[in-house]
Amino acid sequence: MSSRQHFGSRKYRSYFLIIASRCILFFSVYGQIIAGNTAYQQGLNGKTSEDKVLINQAVFRDCGAIFRDIEYGVITSPNFPKPFPIPIRCQWLIEAKPGNVIVIYFTQFYLRDGFKATEYAFFVDQTLNVGRKELGSISFDEETTHLISNQPMLLLEFEIYDSFNVHMRSMDFFLDVYGFNITFEIVPNAANSKVVRRSDACSVYKCSFTGNCYATQNFDQYYCSCFPGFFGTECEFGPKCNPLHTINDCLNQGFCRYFRGSTVTTCKCNGMYEGEKCERPKLDVQQDCGVKQSSCAESCYKSDHSTLSEKCNCPKGVSTESIPDCISNAKMRYIVSIKVYDSNVDLKHLDKSRYLEIKNGLELAVSFVCLIERA
Repeated sequence: MSSRQHFGSRKYRSYFLIIASRCILFFSVYGQIIAGNTAYQQGLNGKTSEDKVLINQAVFRDCGAIFRDIEYGVITSPNFPKPFPIPIRCQWLIEAKPGNVIVIYFTQFYLRDGFKATEYAFFVDQTLNVGRKELGSISFDEETTHLISNQPMLLLEFEIYDSFNVHMRSMDFFLDVYGFNITFEIVPNAANSKVVRRSDACSVYKCSFTGNCYATQNFDQYYCSCFPGFFGTECEFGPKCNPLHTINDCLNQGFCRYFRGSTVTTCKCNGMYEGEKCERPKLDVQQDCGVKQSSCAESCYKSDHSTLSEKCNCPKGVSTESIPDCISNAKMRYIVSIKVYDSNVDLKHLDKSRYLEIKNGLELAVSFVCLIERA
């Protein structure tokens, strides 16, 4: 009887050990899966947007080049002017011989972000280099026409992981352009260490957004190629501003020109008039009002019926006798204009940090205006 009990206890003990070991194995594997998923999510949430993109999509790298022993060249984004792959990472390295410098001309540059320049005395890669100096990011918004590197090696980096608010857009001819088509030249460094850049350098700004900036095949000339209906060295004339047909809405011998696309014109006034349409005489406070070295910008004004040769009539509380300050004793009021947000920013798709940044900036600007008004 005791032997049967002993045999049964060993049998049950074996079953128990097998079940227990399998339960331990199951919970161990399950725990590793849960822990792995948690760690993955935590790691993903802690990464930058670039790292998240790299996990989900391969980066396009079939671009870039090294330029040596040449006098000039062209650097172009993939598929220019059509869309380029995203995410993308490209590098171009330009090397100049001793005594020369590198000049970049942003002839057709349509990026707001993702392009930067760094110069080196010596460069192999990001870990092996000498004399690193960042020249900064290049943006279309800054109206950059050229860049000069005084070191023998210049690295241009093109990295974009998200197309949000990256591309330049302007009515009516630049609504579907992407990337860049820029030129570079390697020129001798002048004796006085000043590089003489090209006087005919152009860009989309210089061509008034009504033409493209090109270089000739041998790079001896840069010029604006105007779109149909526009003309001039800067494509500044067209249907609404045409001196050949005396079409001019500016007054007092001012002349109009296109400024930013086919819908925006401006007036260039002569030295005696100012205003949006050159409609009012320009006031010389020192000469016309008898104020010398006045510290206030507009301490005196001219009456509606006075001429440039007549003395100004001063507003109440201001006297031209209080030289050199001529400061008004009356209450002053400042008019502040606030640009609420960039029309190119899609407010519906802003992330939380960018939304709070814009919100805090607006609140600060509004409170600043209120303080001025109350003063």
